[in-house]
Amino acid sequence: MKFPSQIFSRIRWKTVGLLAAAAASVVAIAALDLASRVRGAYRRAELLESQAERPAEREKAVEKAFLDGVAALDRRRSSPPEREIELEVLRKRWEEDRLRSPWTEAYHAWKDVYDLYSPPETRWSRRARLMAPAARQKWREEWTARGLPFAESLLDLEPGEDGGYRLLVSTRDGREASEMLNVLETVDIPRRIFPPGDAPGAQAIRILVPEDRFWEASQALLPLVGIDEN
Repeated sequence: MKFPSQIFSRIRWKTVGLLAAAAASVVAIAALDLASRVRGAYRRAELLESQAERPAEREKAVEKAFLDGVAALDRRRSSPPEREIELEVLRKRWEEDRLRSPWTEAYHAWKDVYDLYSPPETRWSRRARLMAPAARQKWREEWTARGLPFAESLLDLEPGEDGGYRLLVSTRDGREASEMLNVLETVDIPRRIFPPGDAPGAQAIRILVPEDRFWEASQALLPLVGIDEN
């Protein structure tokens, strides 16, 4: 014969087990959702980077966005005056998109991957932390090559970016930072390192290198974040 206390104990542990399983399920679903979101953000950044490297491809994408907007406008069957106003808005947006540097878009897309979806750090956010500064450097070089005037403040300058130094990469992992510094030392590239918290909002270790060695340094670190340079 089972005593009431034994029955209650079994019920209690069974309830605890069910609650634990439910909690684990919620955590697993949240983790899968986050992984899906960060992968989607990474794919978007890759697409914008690809378009930045292929101007004709980007031009088609911008035109398609305009034509899709016109088609959606036609489906709404607005009155002629309303349609003309909304059409003018779409034209203005199309013109602005054509004039905007595609590297601007790529930079902000890469930055979103780790700003919006970390922690926890993932292989996608780790890669994006190297790709974002590279896209920003392309943006700077594009403006310089076109002879366009620009203010340094528009390029989201990081603390320490003075005297010709530029942010190369950021990381939340001290061991990874050490590996990166070792690689840079191997190829004899000067570097600056800033720990988290040394500036408002700084939550990661930041490594800076001279601008004239930027691309050499960036290429050297690609294998560490799992990117095949070939």
